[in-house]
Amino acid sequence: MRLRGVPVRRWNGAKTEGRRLDGIGALACAASLLGLVFGVININHLGLLRPRVLQSLAVGIGVLLAFVWWERRARDPLLDVTLFRNRIVSVKENKSTIASLPTFLKMTIVRVGGLKAKS
Repeated sequence: MRLRGVPVRRWNGAKTEGRRLDGIGALACAASLLGLVFGVININHLGLLRPRVLQSLAVGIGVLLAFVWWERRARDPLLDVTLFRNRIVSVKENKSTIASLPTFLKMTIVRVGGLKAKS
């Protein structure tokens, strides 16, 4: 359906010809997410200051920093980190993270503290 007066643009997708999959970047991204998620989940069960939790969080953060370092130097990056130099993109990402924090904290407090959730 076409609306009158509204220009129609055709999107041909991303330009992928001649580009290669960044395997090292994909592995680094997966490893960092694994370490961070494993650490955050185990905070509830073991506590924050347990060595297993601190090690998994440290590995997750370390591999995440290595991922950013790699992506800045890769020929065909998995994530173009120069995108975050754009002020609009950075502000939007920060706003969405801050907006989701109350929900995350409420769920964590209810689960850890054994409190009843109110609607």
